[in-house]
Amino acid sequence: MSARTRQAATEAVLEVWRELLGVDTIGVEDTFTDLGGTSLQIVELRDRLEQRFGLRLTVADLATAATVAELAERLERQGRRAFTGRAPVTTRIGRDSTNATTTVFCLPGSGGSPWSFVPLAGRLPDGIVLEVICQRGLEHRGPAHYRMRSLVRYAVRAIRSVQPRGPYLLLGHSMGGVAALEIAERLRRDGEDIALVVLLDAPLPLATARMLGEPTRAPGGAVTARSGSLPHRIDLYAAMLTAGLVRRPLGRQQELFYEIGLRVQNRHRLRPRPCPVLAVVTDQTAHHVPGWRRVLGDIAVMPVDGGHMDVVRDGPVSWRLAERIGAEILRRRG
Repeated sequence: MSARTRQAATEAVLEVWRELLGVDTIGVEDTFTDLGGTSLQIVELRDRLEQRFGLRLTVADLATAATVAELAERLERQGRRAFTGRAPVTTRIGRDSTNATTTVFCLPGSGGSPWSFVPLAGRLPDGIVLEVICQRGLEHRGPAHYRMRSLVRYAVRAIRSVQPRGPYLLLGHSMGGVAALEIAERLRRDGEDIALVVLLDAPLPLATARMLGEPTRAPGGAVTARSGSLPHRIDLYAAMLTAGLVRRPLGRQQELFYEIGLRVQNRHRLRPRPCPVLAVVTDQTAHHVPGWRRVLGDIAVMPVDGGHMDVVRDGPVSWRLAERIGAEILRRRG
């Protein structure tokens, strides 16, 4: 592993440890338990790593790769192996996925792993399972989607391979919500019924907002390429040319796909259309509701406490949200 790759992977692990432990100063030879991590937090660390990077580790793995440096090396090595393996198109997530009676097709936000939906899926009512569309090229080799049209075609094929006919239930977080709307429109034009589209704190695309004269402020909490140094931005833009075909180091790969997804979302212009929509909004996206209603009509709105990432992060916000949207899904499933 090159020094540059090691540094990027180490920074990615340090970020997760700082968030979980609330400790700012962490050395690469520090262990999780030395810093005060409990056995329960070790389990949470495993879950957060899976949700952030799409890589599954066991508690035993975390015990044998105890330091920041060792864990970064193990995750990077596992990520490289996974990238060259067979790429799944969808990932099924739920407490009892084999006996589920209601399938919701989901799209993560930009740079998001399918496993980011695990906290939500674990709290949904019995009988509901999430079938998550994997972002091509993020965790397994494949050309990235640079346009919404390409992403929609890919997702519609994936959805029909699981469920050939409607009615369909769709859910998308952030950029995934915008994609879910276009997928619903494609399926509707093909003669299928759409039972419900859940927009999980999805911002109105920048191009659409400008076209409508609506506010263009995006949700907070995300770091874009524009906030980095000039050399960093140049490296990131160059990496976009081979995104999904050449794997970047842990952390950098997710950042790259976040930037690509952000551009796909913000350059997209939504056309007005009727659609059965439930918009889950935090304080960071509530200002987009008037714009959404101009595009989609009189949609249902569900305000929630917390921030943009809290709706998918394991915690009270996503737990309560799962109960509320689960009830709405069961009511609308057809």
